[in-house]
Amino acid sequence: MKKKNSYIKDGIAVANKVVSMVSEYTKADRSAWLGSSTTAKKPWGKERAWSGFSNLTGKVLEIEAGKRTSLKYHTMKNEAFYVMTGKVNFYYADEEWLHYTGVSMKCETLGPGDSVNVQSHCVYRIHAIENSEVIEISDASSLRSQSIRIEDDYGREVSDAIYPNSFSHFEGADK
Repeated sequence: MKKKNSYIKDGIAVANKVVSMVSEYTKADRSAWLGSSTTAKKPWGKERAWSGFSNLTGKVLEIEAGKRTSLKYHTMKNEAFYVMTGKVNFYYADEEWLHYTGVSMKCETLGPGDSVNVQSHCVYRIHAIENSEVIEISDASSLRSQSIRIEDDYGREVSDAIYPNSFSHFEGADK
């Protein structure tokens, strides 16, 4: 009859062998593949979009000089922006802007190599000072997220919710 420690050692040896076999098996399951992209005309320029892995999507925003995106936020989508070319004013505010009065938006002038991260429920708008290309990478929650437009220069539908702050009253808000 085997001792208890012997069974534990045998169990560990078997478990290690199974892990080793599974590791060898899963290595073969990794792959690479070609993707495709779509291009959509936008009032401010155009947007080229592609899907990465199940949890990432990417876009290249080509924003024409003097034009800007809508003032908006996303209910679940987190985004990272990276300026490739041109110069933009990036207006943004924390989630508190949606709920409390007297909360100011911030504005950063960004050029090639600059980046900004925007979490869900944070309001933002991009205004191109020069023709600009901005890369946007977003997470998987973008598939379930709603985009809520607060203000738009191009007559697209905006939320009818009343917010305690306004971009129009932002010091230096340029059109």
